[in-house]
Amino acid sequence: MPIVWPTANDFPQYPIAEESVGALSSGKEVLRTEVDQGPARQRRISTARTEPHSETFRLNISGGQWSTFKTFFQTTTAMGSLEFEKPDPDTGATMVFAFIANQPLYWRKIGPDHMEVAFILEKVPSA
Repeated sequence: MPIVWPTANDFPQYPIAEESVGALSSGKEVLRTEVDQGPARQRRISTARTEPHSETFRLNISGGQWSTFKTFFQTTTAMGSLEFEKPDPDTGATMVFAFIANQPLYWRKIGPDHMEVAFILEKVPSA
């Protein structure tokens, strides 16, 4: 059974629209090799490409959303090491995402019962 993004307590399914940032890059799919003379050589090493997404969520901690997120990250996805399904912010279709290892999750209190959480996800290519 696949891991699914939380839906309890009206948990946000999409990032705050004005703060959502996506990026496209060659990333790990292109190998660049420096040579002794002339320009560096590059070649594609994979057709399976990931797409990083920076997503910011506002969570209402009085409704249990902060606790839900912490449990999802720490326990359900084993500190972010496991992939999970969630709605794609671009299309709304269910896609597989993963937290990017060794990237911090940031949070700050923005009111007495609201918190902003920022983290980076990558869209996992389908097999």
